[in-house]
Amino acid sequence: MPEIESVLIRQPWGFKGLLQYKNQKHIQTIESVGDNFFEFFPYIFTYGNPKEALAHENNVVISEEIARLFFDSENPMGKTIKSDKQQNFVVSGVYTAKGLPSEVQPKMVKRIHDFSANDKKWGNYNYQIYYKLAKYMTKIDLCLYVLFLGCLASN
Repeated sequence: MPEIESVLIRQPWGFKGLLQYKNQKHIQTIESVGDNFFEFFPYIFTYGNPKEALAHENNVVISEEIARLFFDSENPMGKTIKSDKQQNFVVSGVYTAKGLPSEVQPKMVKRIHDFSANDKKWGNYNYQIYYKLAKYMTKIDLCLYVLFLGCLASN
């Protein structure tokens, strides 16, 4: 659809558990997001590349706050954070969201799961969907477009 340039899937309540790096242990939530998350939320990266940060399923991108909490002044890139749920995460980026006009300011993000692997399982699969619209779309165009799609779906 030319009116929509890109789509992002986000699950803010993603993964919650006890995370550990060396002797640092903290309970944290890691949001699950599409690999294009930083296209929608262009946070400033201290370490890593936003285009490649979520390339692998075990990658985790952390805020500067979390980097200080787990790693103090050590460079966290490539370090493994272990979890109590038998899943390990490799730090692939560090960002700051301070000063950016967004209510979406996660402390940690990881790539969302492969949907085909969950299509036969029961569970809570609630997601937030974000759309990046083409520059020519106005608010009125969007409202009319959504109304049109609703009419099509009801027939």
